[in-house]
Amino acid sequence: MAISKDESNELADRMRIQDGGFTYNTRTHQDYEGPGFAVAIPGAEDRHPGGYDIVRSHISHYEEANKTPLSREGVHLGGWHDPKTGYRTFDTSEIFRDRRRANVAMVARGEDAMTNMSTYGSIRNPYKEAAGSGKISQEDADTMQEGARSLAKRYGI
Repeated sequence: MAISKDESNELADRMRIQDGGFTYNTRTHQDYEGPGFAVAIPGAEDRHPGGYDIVRSHISHYEEANKTPLSREGVHLGGWHDPKTGYRTFDTSEIFRDRRRANVAMVARGEDAMTNMSTYGSIRNPYKEAAGSGKISQEDADTMQEGARSLAKRYGI
């Protein structure tokens, strides 16, 4: 079921606040509350440098464009206002209760980081970070990502 106009307005209001945002289940129409680790689904990030009106009108368009992943159990619509850049960003994230599964998903998907939902802190992908700093070769990082993809298949991630 689609997000209502009232829900869209309320979610947009949260993104007006610097460092504000939400993790919202579009199927149950509830915010995510609880422990877990959010890992973005690649290709679904959408960043906007605009103001409030752009964000409010964009929520329904984003939901429609990402309705297939958002219809899956454990997948949420995320939105936040980055106070450093002023950007408002949307993403589609899968929330894992088990940190090991979240780590596998993060590495397999090639994401830079995942979010600890208890603290809203980022947990960096150690293989991407190590390859970027030259601590390990890109080839070794790619091998680790390939191994994580195999585990993700086995876990059904």
